[in-house]
Amino acid sequence: MKYICKYTPIELLAGFDIKAELLNPIAENHELSSQHIHSNLCSFSHSLIEERLKTCSDPIIITSCCDSIERTGDVLKSLGQEVYVLNLPHNNSDCCAKLLYQKELLKLIDSFSKTLNKSFDLKKFYDAFDSGPEEITGQYVSVMGARINSDLLNLIITESPLPVKNNTCTGNRSVAKPPQSNDLEELMAWYSDALLSQIPCSRMCDISKRLDLTEDPKLYGIIYSTVNFCDFYSFEYAELKSTLKIP
Repeated sequence: MKYICKYTPIELLAGFDIKAELLNPIAENHELSSQHIHSNLCSFSHSLIEERLKTCSDPIIITSCCDSIERTGDVLKSLGQEVYVLNLPHNNSDCCAKLLYQKELLKLIDSFSKTLNKSFDLKKFYDAFDSGPEEITGQYVSVMGARINSDLLNLIITESPLPVKNNTCTGNRSVAKPPQSNDLEELMAWYSDALLSQIPCSRMCDISKRLDLTEDPKLYGIIYSTVNFCDFYSFEYAELKSTLKIP
């Protein structure tokens, strides 16, 4: 199954033996997608539709992270693709929002249990949590902002004289391993909290934790990635450009 957002519960998918693969395409042109969505929709939405129409048949799971992605999901559904949509709260620090996302996770488990005719495997869920990327000890360059294609990221890593951290919206996914529990509702309450407590996407209400990305004394410089017509990260770029002292 393909996914596009760091708030996607990929460990939950592993509990059903579903391998989650990040989909982060860049299209050479928008020949196909422009037949289905307006030209001023974000370039990632265009690339996503273009990629799906050309090469992808796997199911895709998306979140309601922005209006463009929701409309992209509508287009893909109308074209007969299998699309799962998670209702992602905007308020990432509110207990009611975490309860809402817990219910989304439980609903997803119920949906997969019925569709696949199999039970959710707690052990596989626990085993899917990793330790995260290796910590960089010295100075580094941070790639920030909206999603970045792997080819471009690898080019930056190759050319940079310093180590590079991928702190884009899909690059800084970090979810700690959950406590042992056989109570599924309790476990999904913890998981919802953990997913929403990551360094926030710029679309969230409380983005104060994003300061962690720019106030690290080891940060030497920033390469900022934006997507055409993406208001969230374009605004952040403008602010950082005018306030930060690092290059």
